[in-house]
Amino acid sequence: MCGITGIVNRDGAPVSGSILEQMTDKIAHRGPDGRGTVIFGQAGLGHRRLSVIDSSNLSAQPMVRGEGRQALSFSGELYNHLEIRKKLESLGVQFTSKGDTEVAYQAIRVWGEKAYLEFNGMFALAWLDNEKRELILTRDRLGIKPLYYADLGRVFLFGSEIKAILEHPAYRTSLNLEAVADYLSFQNVFDNSTLFSNVQSVPPGSFLRVSFNVETNIIRKPYWTLEIPEEDTKTSLSETVEELDVLLRRSVDLQMKGKYLPSVYLSGGIDSAIIASLASEFKPGIDTINIGFEMGRAEVFENDMDESRVAAEIAGILGANHHATVLDVDDSIGPLKDIVWHLEELKMGQCYSNFAAARIAKKSGKTVLSGLGSDELLGGYPWRYASILNCMNRESFLDKVHSYWHMPDSKKHRESLLRPVWSEVRHRDTKMIVEAVFGDIPIVLSGPEDAFKLWRFFELKTFLPGLLHVEDKLGMAHGVETRFPMLDNDVVVYSLSLNISHLIPTDQFLNSNAKPYIENNQGKLLLRQVIKRYLPSPYSERRKRGFTGPNNSWYRLDSGALLKAELYDREAPVYDVLDFKAAQLVLEDHISGRQNHHRLIWSLLSLNQWCKTFF
Repeated sequence: MCGITGIVNRDGAPVSGSILEQMTDKIAHRGPDGRGTVIFGQAGLGHRRLSVIDSSNLSAQPMVRGEGRQALSFSGELYNHLEIRKKLESLGVQFTSKGDTEVAYQAIRVWGEKAYLEFNGMFALAWLDNEKRELILTRDRLGIKPLYYADLGRVFLFGSEIKAILEHPAYRTSLNLEAVADYLSFQNVFDNSTLFSNVQSVPPGSFLRVSFNVETNIIRKPYWTLEIPEEDTKTSLSETVEELDVLLRRSVDLQMKGKYLPSVYLSGGIDSAIIASLASEFKPGIDTINIGFEMGRAEVFENDMDESRVAAEIAGILGANHHATVLDVDDSIGPLKDIVWHLEELKMGQCYSNFAAARIAKKSGKTVLSGLGSDELLGGYPWRYASILNCMNRESFLDKVHSYWHMPDSKKHRESLLRPVWSEVRHRDTKMIVEAVFGDIPIVLSGPEDAFKLWRFFELKTFLPGLLHVEDKLGMAHGVETRFPMLDNDVVVYSLSLNISHLIPTDQFLNSNAKPYIENNQGKLLLRQVIKRYLPSPYSERRKRGFTGPNNSWYRLDSGALLKAELYDREAPVYDVLDFKAAQLVLEDHISGRQNHHRLIWSLLSLNQWCKTFF
């Protein structure tokens, strides 16, 4: 919900109302229902509104109450806002609106930074306190809602999207070459930097305290930290199934509240199937959305990527109002310009399917539920775990993590592709980048449980934020808010404590019986038990498939015509950074069938479009 932006002129100069309005309107797609700005002399907030809970003017933003010394610009949803409201009312707080924005406002006013731990939801917020002469930027625990900032010394800028920051004349757009190198290595950027120099994201679970005084340091502080808790070895499998079912049911119920009923992304996998099943119990005939792929010219090994038939079967069982579309090869490149403009940060692989799904969701309303997060929390990637569960020391574990997450074709071509800028990025040691993700977390392994929990920590810190980034940006491109019941506070905390044997068959992974489990992708044992309560057994036994089109085949069609149109031109902007000849070798290897470079090719296509769009 919504988009936020703002300015603090730390040198004392008054904020320009016209510049603030330009920054705010640059992210109008995030909030088509209204706009507003508030200026306190040298600091100001902007807001674009997508009204979901309370559409009245009483919840308009930026919100100012009482004597007008504080203002709040808030993006997201507090699913437990009614519970927090009751706590505040018991303290004598009076409310004038029915929305969650005023709950967030009063909670911060009364409890200060302790309020953030009370919030169960997804949010990025800016609290402007004219009395204390400071701005506080805060982001939800797992980083569902984006929030960026640029500290330019005399001027501090922020926004839900980077394009709002780019609109300010004080920011001079320049390329962060280190982030480019990281993206080509991992198809991700693991730290808080972006492809734009001097633009960073507020870390998940943290807040920034920015004084109006340029001589006072900016403080960054976590209010919640992702930890590796002690494993629960006492609770039985049946008790765990019951508890997870209760927590998921409660989460879906909370996230279906509001003026607009959500639809559900239904891929055909067990994650989205259980969300759709629970949502259908609360609201029969709910809308479900599926994306399929035209597989007629796909290679044999890609033919199981399309799950549209299974999704339609599940929707039929649930009595859902099912909406589906089939994408072809043109759909993989056609919307790339729009996708890159909205993404800003290039993360993860192919996402044209996410863009198309959000376009369909918009026809059903303003909100949609997703099963995202289940794989990272509940053991959904068995083929990834097979190699690390036998690691018994720090170095072997880090080697395995680095080896898996560094794209193999990128590892081979990294230096040659980056030859024009290699002298400026050669110091980026990719293994050290991986190791840095763990921070102060000790990498100590005494058994498979330790290896699994460390791997999960890495995925929650890197892979999941990338997926969430894509879902948020491409949903909001269509004015659609995506909600994630699997990432409810209580579901996350409970999932992190679970016994590993309830998630993956560790005994099979540690002996010669591992191969069939890996090949069948039979992870998430606990969730498979939960879904048996709602759907026939065949659906609980399905292997995991990624939400990916047959790019390997599509990029070869008509001898790579799509690739040649974008990447065979020596004057393509990406070749200001990358080496033309090295890129041609990658393309020819793929088109000829000698190698499968579809992931690296998506990165090249995206980076070229990114250079076109922002430079």
